Amino acid sequence: MTSLPSERPRETRDAIARFEAWVVAHHAAVYRSAWRITRNGADAEDVAQRVFLHVFERLERPEWTSAADPGDKLRWLAVKTALDFKRGETNRRRREEARAMGTSESAAQLGPDPARNELVSRLRASVARLPDDLRVATVLRFQEGLTFAAMAELAGTSEPTMFERVKKALEKLRVGLAQAGHAHALLELEALLAVEESVAVPGRLCATLLALPAATTAGAAGAAIGATTASVATASSGAWLAAAAAVVILVGGGAAAVHAVRSSRSSAQEEARAPADRTEVATSAPVAAATAEPARVADGHPAEAAAAAARGSDGRMRAGDLLSSDMVMPPGVNWDDRMVETAHLRGVVVDDDGRPLAKAHVDASSSEGAPKAFAWRAQGESGADGSFDLRVAAVTKEPQPYVVVLDHADMLRRKVNATVTPGGTTDLARVEMKRNAADRPGDFELALTVVGPEGRPVQRAIVRMFRKLVARPTGAPDVDSKPRFEWQAGGLTDERGTIVLAGQRLGEKRFEIHARATGCRDQVVDRTIDANGASEATVALETGLTLEGRLVAPAGDEGAAALRGARLDAIAHDALELEASGAFAGEPFDAAISPDGSFVVRGLAPGRHRLRVHGDFSTAWVDHVEAGRHDVELQLKRADDPSDAGLHRAEIHGRIVDERGAPLTVDPDVVELFELPADWKPDDPRVESEFVPALLAPDFRQQSQVLIDTSRPRPGPSSAFHKNDLDAGSYVVVVKAAGRKPGVSAVVTVAENQIARDVVVTLHAQ
Repeated sequence: MTSLPSERPRETRDAIARFEAWVVAHHAAVYRSAWRITRNGADAEDVAQRVFLHVFERLERPEWTSAADPGDKLRWLAVKTALDFKRGETNRRRREEARAMGTSESAAQLGPDPARNELVSRLRASVARLPDDLRVATVLRFQEGLTFAAMAELAGTSEPTMFERVKKALEKLRVGLAQAGHAHALLELEALLAVEESVAVPGRLCATLLALPAATTAGAAGAAIGATTASVATASSGAWLAAAAAVVILVGGGAAAVHAVRSSRSSAQEEARAPADRTEVATSAPVAAATAEPARVADGHPAEAAAAAARGSDGRMRAGDLLSSDMVMPPGVNWDDRMVETAHLRGVVVDDDGRPLAKAHVDASSSEGAPKAFAWRAQGESGADGSFDLRVAAVTKEPQPYVVVLDHADMLRRKVNATVTPGGTTDLARVEMKRNAADRPGDFELALTVVGPEGRPVQRAIVRMFRKLVARPTGAPDVDSKPRFEWQAGGLTDERGTIVLAGQRLGEKRFEIHARATGCRDQVVDRTIDANGASEATVALETGLTLEGRLVAPAGDEGAAALRGARLDAIAHDALELEASGAFAGEPFDAAISPDGSFVVRGLAPGRHRLRVHGDFSTAWVDHVEAGRHDVELQLKRADDPSDAGLHRAEIHGRIVDERGAPLTVDPDVVELFELPADWKPDDPRVESEFVPALLAPDFRQQSQVLIDTSRPRPGPSSAFHKNDLDAGSYVVVVKAAGRKPGVSAVVTVAENQIARDVVVTLHAQ
């Protein structure tokens, strides 16, 4: 018999009440976040249901029981789930059908200015083409309005990493705007990204989501057929919720949950399966899981109960409980319920005085033997005696490597390498963490005002605050005795030139202030905040120097269109070797380029700079250009031109032929360039015996990734290839085309800014 709400365990009623409050408060924001990724109302509804089902399944887990207001986390789940959901073929077809019908659920009012409408539309299309990690960061930052701290916490990464992703995204979007002839809009890019699209939320959505607990209650009742009332009563609230949620997934659109969860089945025949089949699925494993060991499950903490249920009697654990990824969705049915061998990884954390250190966060991770985009991960905290004991996956034949990262607010981060074997115990013994001598606990709030040389407020200046990290001096050489800086807070100044920065660590800080659009120099200010509470400070910026000149189109190309896609920036020579205080020190100064090719770079400090030309032309560096010059002329060169008719870095140009020497057309993506190790000579015998065979091995994978600028036109298939923007060195060209044996060029050596021509790669028929 289906239990009435009043008959459920009190913990369950409280959890469901908490869930329902979250649905009412956040369903609209979740839907809008999903829609900004999927651009389709039906898909956004599906994502919203998946997000709240994901939460409902995990209501008793610590990450949700401790979430007083999970708005940021729910929106993050919506964005990540939408990205995964968007890749499905079924949903791709649905979006294509919607586009063919000319449907649009956006109620955005872009205004009467056609030029601005075209600009915003193009920018939104560029955001949609960004790589997943950059697109997520962009949406969360500018559309969702999350702080970098919230973004970093939800992503399981650092604030500098999230800031770096936003920076890279902005860089790629600037490329797209410049190539599309919107260089005038570069200075207001962030404001344009913050223009919110008004998305109408379906009225039925909230009711549909609120029906989830009722639907899963019905499913749980069906699952309990044949089980005794006593056995059900002994199950903990966490097990009850887990069983109920499991039924929703196992039913997959059955009668118990068909109105609450949209089925993902693509076959109508599967949806029409007999109810008897559904009952058989729903009445097997869930009941056993809830009643097998009632005493242990009922008595423990919810997290401990879940771990106990997942752990087999032979010491193995469910893979799904040990795998971690930025993606919200599980690694798949083939992995989620697989039982894997485990090992113990333990140790004792002490401070630099040898005393036990409590509440140090311990994170152990290993990608060996994990599915793509996932890693084996275990986390914990050191106890009062400094000890920790993690249960980690041990799935490889050889000792499995783990990276153990220890964090503590008062200490410097420590990384330790370890290996584990199935069923074994790895003891790291005493792991020392050094105390940070530059700060201490304490809450503060600093209202920082930025003014220009004339004392006027500087609006939209970028301000970044870092905490200083340094070990206390011991007299011995130590890498930790050299100061480092860690991102703490940041943002843009308001119309009064003020930004309020808050933190929980008093001590030495470093502030980086950028207001280049106003022509002011970057400024780095070191300041000590030594008292709790609120304080104020003012920083006056200085006027910077400019660099002015003209870009000259390649010979034979005329008119303003010939320069479209050209980009130019400058970076100080002393910044090339700079060890950045944060993730952003030493970043380049972007030039403003007019349609006629004239350019200006503002806000420079005195000294020599490197000018870097890039975009739809050969990349070129021009060194030792003094700030303050107004007569710089830069001759551009086409990227596919093997001549010296313009500026360029080292380049390799060549052609691909078949076994008869006839030109062979291939996709440019199958032409790869590999640099020999710096200490190898071109005629080193290891090139033939080791290097090339490794490149041709079936399981070979590039060790680095190249970001593809999807806003730029991709070259079509050709028998010619052009590799630009190279450092001096020795290279081989590898071509792997379908229906042909891989081809490898001879070793090609290029000096700085040198061009190698007519490099031939021969592909033989298989």
